[in-house]
Amino acid sequence: MVSELGCQATKDLEIPADIRPRNGISRNADSQNDYFHIDCIDQFENNNVKVYNRAGTLVYEADGYDNANIFFDGGSNRGLSLIGTNVPDGTYFFIVDKRDGSKPLTGYLEIVK
Repeated sequence: MVSELGCQATKDLEIPADIRPRNGISRNADSQNDYFHIDCIDQFENNNVKVYNRAGTLVYEADGYDNANIFFDGGSNRGLSLIGTNVPDGTYFFIVDKRDGSKPLTGYLEIVK
């Protein structure tokens, strides 16, 4: 950058990573969208991810969500269910807390066959 007086200055900038949750899971065994993918979540190792059903019941919670070993694929890890661990198709709501002092990110997630 050059000022009006001809002074030149440079400065390095760091653009921090931010998460971008995708909002769909398709359980059709095509190896695409098989789980709740959150872009750049691995940059926030101490994160916490929660998924709720439409009634507001917590169906999934994980610390250290990383899209590789810890991820939500439609299987509940909270509460008891008479129909097994796979939650029914439908709309769910998530809260992703990066635990870095920023406001948690909320949104919805669709699960379909």
